[in-house]
Amino acid sequence: MPQGIRETHPYLQLGCIEGATKLILGSFPVYECTNIDNKEKEDKREKEGTVRFFYGSNRNSLWTIYKKHIDNSIEQPWQAPNIIDSLTTRKIAISDTIISCERYSIRTDKVNGKIIIIEESSEDSALRNKTWNKEQIQSLIKKWCNQNLVYFQRCT
Repeated sequence: MPQGIRETHPYLQLGCIEGATKLILGSFPVYECTNIDNKEKEDKREKEGTVRFFYGSNRNSLWTIYKKHIDNSIEQPWQAPNIIDSLTTRKIAISDTIISCERYSIRTDKVNGKIIIIEESSEDSALRNKTWNKEQIQSLIKKWCNQNLVYFQRCT
């Protein structure tokens, strides 16, 4: 993505699990998983085995760890509907802190001193001009606090 082009998070609403008692919170999807989607991103996902969902990068091990420690019934290749079913059953919401942003990293070539712009960096430090996901995260936390407040009141 060239500088000045905003990427948006395409699946934040999918992570709003009714009655969730836990939350997995990340920052923002990798380049090939964001909107505006295009043929280049589709080709990259196909080539690398990336899933268009939270923690969808083939280099990310979250779903492998999740399978090992939380739900050994989900199978690879990871698929969003299967993950959502598992999260829903276990009352685990999932979200990211950023709704939209620009993505680029600036480096200096150590050999010739020239500035290099890396436009598809997955590093959080490459995410610029962010629109934060405050309302959804506050809502998820508030729902969790309210559910647990009722629980704690019943226990006293």
